[in-house]
Amino acid sequence: MYKCGISVVSANRKDWTPAEDATFLRIWYSNLVALREGITRKDFHKDLVADFIDQGIDVASSKIQRKMQTFKRRYYK
Repeated sequence: MYKCGISVVSANRKDWTPAEDATFLRIWYSNLVALREGITRKDFHKDLVADFIDQGIDVASSKIQRKMQTFKRRYYK
């Protein structure tokens, strides 16, 4: 980790572009049925990796999970 101003930023953190954010939300929404059918969140995030790769976004399941947590903090207040 390194310091960037006041906050500490992880060196391996993925910076999502606005286009990738839109793609993320579209992929997430289109796969919600699987989540509602009882698949675990961990397996759900792993399954999404293939969809992201198809869209040209190389991301690990842990990054998908972290991005969803970020969206929750930002929009579910």
